[in-house]
Amino acid sequence: MHGATTTDGCDEAPFDLLYSYLTRMMELTFAKSTLAGQLLAASTILTPGAQHVYSDEVNESLQYTTRPSDDMLAYVWKSGARPKANFRVHLGDGTCTCSSMYQLGIPCRHFIAAARHFGQDQLILNHFGSIYKADTYVAAFHKARIEMPLESDLSKDESLLPAAAVVDGRTSSSKAKKTKAPDLNSRKDKVAKASPMPIPPSTTTTSAPSTLVLSSDSATNTTDMDMISAMSMGLAIPGLTPPMMQQYPIPPHSYLHEMHMHMTHHQQHQQQTNPPPSSAPNGFSMV
Repeated sequence: MHGATTTDGCDEAPFDLLYSYLTRMMELTFAKSTLAGQLLAASTILTPGAQHVYSDEVNESLQYTTRPSDDMLAYVWKSGARPKANFRVHLGDGTCTCSSMYQLGIPCRHFIAAARHFGQDQLILNHFGSIYKADTYVAAFHKARIEMPLESDLSKDESLLPAAAVVDGRTSSSKAKKTKAPDLNSRKDKVAKASPMPIPPSTTTTSAPSTLVLSSDSATNTTDMDMISAMSMGLAIPGLTPPMMQQYPIPPHSYLHEMHMHMTHHQQHQQQTNPPPSSAPNGFSMV
């Protein structure tokens, strides 16, 4: 509530603003009501502001020459200029080609010059807009007043709570917690540990190609053709050229290189311990 008895500063702030605004409006309304009473007593037609504009336009109209076309239509131009028509005024319609009357609702200097030329000064006052008439002003403000409430007339409603604090365009209670989205476009390949299948000792002249088992949680940087080529390679890894090996990420490339060296060494060791048997006579061979 307004006054020194209120302990909460938040309660006084809006009432101080409202009382300041109401005080100014009350004084302005009283001044307009006083002027409305004066206009009513003087029986004037125009408001003081409209009368001032009308006096200026009458003085300007004295510099114009009027030539009638009929009893309602006339042509007006600046006196002393070349005799050519600049403005056309129609007294019956209350129009002028300068468009000032249409925009402002006040008779222009050309209309005033033509009306006075025909001796019809009353037409000038008739074509003023209603907002410039004294009777409109009196009807709006005569005996108008604004009353301010007393402190004893005010009561605090405890059910009305203060507005929630706003931070960065959002209330603190409605802030959405941001959760970090999983990185689905990680450039790091997660390659699981892979071990080669055990190779049993061979007892024949031919060796079965070893199989490499690779598992990966993510293969975003490895193409399908590279994976198929890597899985189908044998001991000698045919077709695996140095440029192809350089395209693999570091973990698979190092692993394949080590496996290649290990398989080559193992195959050489088997060939030394189990030499191939000699061919049988009559063109038959041992299988």
